[in-house]
Amino acid sequence: MSRVSSLEDTWIIRFRFHGEIKSSLVTAKGHKRAERLAKSYPNVIGVSKARKAYYRIANDELNTFTNNIMKDIAQPKMSPLAMDEFIWLRRNKRIGNSIKDKKEA
Repeated sequence: MSRVSSLEDTWIIRFRFHGEIKSSLVTAKGHKRAERLAKSYPNVIGVSKARKAYYRIANDELNTFTNNIMKDIAQPKMSPLAMDEFIWLRRNKRIGNSIKDKKEA
C-alpha cells in the first residue's frame, strides 16, 4: 500500500501583471508542485494554501444559488426566519430522498 496521499489541496498563486497584484487558484498535491504550476504565471510573488479563500468562494456560489432559487419562488418577500425554514425543509427533503435511494439499491 502506498504511503503517498492522493488528496489535492487548493493553492493560491499571487503574481504581478501590468503593475497590479492578481491571484489565481490551482489544485496540487504539494507546495513544490504548486510552485512548478506557478511558473506559467508572470512575476510570481508567492504560493500559499488557499483553503479559506477557496471555501469563501464556494460559500459565495452557494449564496448566489440560494438567492436565485428564492427569486424563482412566487412569494414576493419572505422574512429571514421563513427563508431559513424553507432552506432547511429543502435540505431535509434532499437527505430523505438520498436515504430512500440507498435503501432501494
